[in-house]
Amino acid sequence: MNLLQVEGGTMEKVTRNVIAHRLADRVDFLTLAQARVAASALFDIVEEALRQRSVVEVRGFGTFRVKDYGPRLRLDPKSGERTQVPARSSVRFRSGSHLRGMMPGESGDAQDKIF
Repeated sequence: MNLLQVEGGTMEKVTRNVIAHRLADRVDFLTLAQARVAASALFDIVEEALRQRSVVEVRGFGTFRVKDYGPRLRLDPKSGERTQVPARSSVRFRSGSHLRGMMPGESGDAQDKIF
């Protein structure tokens, strides 16, 4: 059974808990409690790096980076009123070649998808 498939053939949502369970299943010397700590630590490291505006690159899987958007004017379509939208930041993900190659109907040189 693959990571996302459960009995009955349906797909499950992959949560931190699911990742910890799969990690404990695959690594013989890790207990579930240790796998939960490892999964949480991994996500904490990624979060900290992104907060510091670092690029997080996992070869073959993809790259996470923070993109900053400046302030802009927005036009309300109903009232016609212009309002100021403040600057914001967003995390962007660019899939790596291995991940792109695994997608059904996609070749390794397919256009990047942003999730």
